[in-house]
Amino acid sequence: MKIITKYFFCFIILSCIFLQAEAGAYVWTQKASYPGNGLAFGTGVNVKSKLYYGTGETLGSVYSEWWEYNPATNTWARQSDFPGTKRLRACSFAISPYAFVGSGQDDLSATNTFSDFWRYDVTSDSWLQIAGMPSARTGASAFSYIDEGFVVNGDGTNGKELWKYDPVNNAWSALKNFPANGVEQSSVFAENGKAWVCCGTDGSGGSSDLWQYNIGPNTWTQKSSFPGNARWNAAAFMLDGKGTVGLGLSNGKLYNDVYQYDRFLNSWSQVDSFPGMARIGTTAFAEGDYGYICGGRDNGQYFNDLWSFGPPIDTGLIDSVPEFCSIDLTPNATKGKLYLDCDNVINKKLEFNLYDLKGRIVYSQSFNMQTKFLELNISKYREGIYIYVINCNDLFVTSGKLAIIQ
Repeated sequence: MKIITKYFFCFIILSCIFLQAEAGAYVWTQKASYPGNGLAFGTGVNVKSKLYYGTGETLGSVYSEWWEYNPATNTWARQSDFPGTKRLRACSFAISPYAFVGSGQDDLSATNTFSDFWRYDVTSDSWLQIAGMPSARTGASAFSYIDEGFVVNGDGTNGKELWKYDPVNNAWSALKNFPANGVEQSSVFAENGKAWVCCGTDGSGGSSDLWQYNIGPNTWTQKSSFPGNARWNAAAFMLDGKGTVGLGLSNGKLYNDVYQYDRFLNSWSQVDSFPGMARIGTTAFAEGDYGYICGGRDNGQYFNDLWSFGPPIDTGLIDSVPEFCSIDLTPNATKGKLYLDCDNVINKKLEFNLYDLKGRIVYSQSFNMQTKFLELNISKYREGIYIYVINCNDLFVTSGKLAIIQ
């Protein structure tokens, strides 16, 4: 194995990222297709740098399959099936090392809607039923923050409800309701204690509303509306600190246009359209510097294709050592706290370096690891975008961008 010094590596990666920020050069890239049937209205979530995807329907046949996608190797692997009733339009959120999957409906007519929830352990590939939501719903939106999960909206008894799940007490609690008309099939992106709920339908047509939920004070604030045509069932993910929203359906028309929301400027800009067929029923993820869109259907065809959206950087040019140790850093936008979930680091030296976009180091600290978890406080640094580089025993492990917000 070639060993490239961390300083040379930092120069390369910082230069690439800075040039990318200047050029805005995000591209769509087709990845390995989902191995199952073309699938619509499935659900998925990213946990520990891998994507998990399943449930959904094809031509009215409903599934419980569950698959793992590894972005590092561009490969899929079948996992243990979802053990609850087969369903579509479920929702999911992640609290590492678990994925949480629940709600949804049993067929295209929504003969039955569900309130049950299940916890999937990515380490043991096993499922456990947990406390169900207090009310059944389908087409809900879900997100997580640190160690709690949140489910909002959906077609149910009261679609405006917002519920928080506490895994320590295995209990749900009600938060402030969504302030507009209750919507289903809305889209959500979240970061650093805030979530943005976009588009959706209340049964009478599509919406272009954007609402920001602030977890700490439990408040909703309306933001600049989605600039494309009003729609529901759009795909959404957070990429590089910006909400990315596109595709979807409205008044019988399918879309493939895509827009990004800048939460600092409260403004939208259009980016490259999704290159596949316009569709609904997709599942969207975000992992590292890339967003992913998988599956969906148009008016006559179901899809199993997977696409990534992000920088066109060939990271294969630089050696890394994922087999040596792996590190999951959250969140990538913070007021100060960073959380590192590490594998294979006990009794090793971990080094965390933080750079500004001019390549100047602003923070560096080494740790002799006796636990797999690490909490850092970088609250004293000014608001902006930074680059982190993490080494283990002087070998590069991972890097990426993060935002400090005040």
